[in-house]
Amino acid sequence: MQNQQGATKEELQLALFQLTGTYRKLDQRLTVQANRSRMEMKQPLIERLLRAEYRLDRKREKSCLEHGKLA
Repeated sequence: MQNQQGATKEELQLALFQLTGTYRKLDQRLTVQANRSRMEMKQPLIERLLRAEYRLDRKREKSCLEHGKLA
């Protein structure tokens, strides 16, 4: 069965199937890029948080040693 432009129903179905696959691949790539970008934005904040936790732990240890308490 041909439509007015000369493509058969099967050819149109194949083209649609290929477009759907291409769309899925593009969507996956964009999702990966968005996740990577989000993590890159969060990374400095995570590093600052870890440094602050480390400093707090060191202060607690120092305080416990000065006051003769075990941590």
